[in-house]
Amino acid sequence: MGRIRRKEDGAEPEADPERDQRTVFAFQLSLKADERDVYEFFSRAGKVRDVRLIMDRNSRRSKGVG
Repeated sequence: MGRIRRKEDGAEPEADPERDQRTVFAFQLSLKADERDVYEFFSRAGKVRDVRLIMDRNSRRSKGVG
């Protein structure tokens, strides 16, 4: 595990390499949302590497899951 420092040290906590390996699944997304919308929303929480929306094969519309 990474070392945790007190705020008084003036340094930020060390990055956790496992944190970059996480996958997030999102449900009940707006059917109007595209990959860019989802990317911008989650970018406020941290680095986003990839966004994939599940699409209906026939209609090519979003299923509201990503």
